[in-house]
Amino acid sequence: MPVYRKDGRSVLFIHVPKTGGTSVEHLFRANGWQQSFFDAKYGPGTRNALMWCGPQHLHGEPLQQLFRVDRFDLVFTVVRDPVARFRSEYVWRHRKKDEVDMGGRAVQSWFARTLLRYRRNHYLFDNHVRPQHEFLVPGTTVLRLEDGLGAAMKKLSREHDLGLEGTPEQFKDSSSGPRRSSDVEITRVTRRMIRRFYRQDFREFGYRKP
Repeated sequence: MPVYRKDGRSVLFIHVPKTGGTSVEHLFRANGWQQSFFDAKYGPGTRNALMWCGPQHLHGEPLQQLFRVDRFDLVFTVVRDPVARFRSEYVWRHRKKDEVDMGGRAVQSWFARTLLRYRRNHYLFDNHVRPQHEFLVPGTTVLRLEDGLGAAMKKLSREHDLGLEGTPEQFKDSSSGPRRSSDVEITRVTRRMIRRFYRQDFREFGYRKP
């Protein structure tokens, strides 16, 4: 989870994967906030290769073991509709392939295999699969991506005097390629798996179950 410091103040941004967090990180850095507890280098020989996941994607339990979260001036996160987050993850997970089957059967098969792997390793895919509610710590301000990230960040900046100029939309990460997550076909079985696996996310963050 990136930590941002500026003028004696500290902000903990809990980066739930596939919720627009990269745009938020760009926004803070562009406004002069010093970023730490962040490492985007992966692969053999890197520090992240020795960890269960990158520090920017740690969830609530290890965060509370590492940090005295009550000492931050602000702790916040961004969450997303679980179905939309799932679609985005599917596209991201296949981003390096020339051709990707976006059909319902292929997507369903991939998710079934992913859930089996998750049972053995809850940090699977750099913590990208983990339910969003597990990332929270006490006192976390929760923003929903669907409610408008730009407006939410402006309000957050105003209420906490963060001095953030510009909006996250200006800093979008387009590295996921030309494929659109909306083209990922979701079968009835896949919807049921999403509903069951992320049931607490739907309930806690007020999203309608598919």
